[in-house]
Amino acid sequence: AADRREAARAEEARRQAQAQAQAQAQAQAKAARAKPPTAPPQIELVAKSRAPAATSSPPTPPASSGTVVASFALQDNAYVVRDRYRSRNIRAAVEQTTANGRPLYLVRIWR
Repeated sequence: AADRREAARAEEARRQAQAQAQAQAQAQAKAARAKPPTAPPQIELVAKSRAPAATSSPPTPPASSGTVVASFALQDNAYVVRDRYRSRNIRAAVEQTTANGRPLYLVRIWR
């Protein structure tokens, strides 16, 4: 009779351990599903050699109007931001200026 009781206790302990392990697995699966996906960055800034790029750009508007929204040391980065504004139908242009003897590219918008 004692052997049966011991076997029943061991079986109950095994069931409880199995149920606890199953509950943990379900909790981990639920937590994994609840995490929101990470969003990719909106702007990818690129590094480029210092060689001047031979690109044709539209004539720049006068510097006295509009609002400067960003300034970059790399021309490609300025073009990325300019194109983002243009995709939202906001007039934007890139201007080149010099600061401390180095080129600086300003992104200017008009609303």
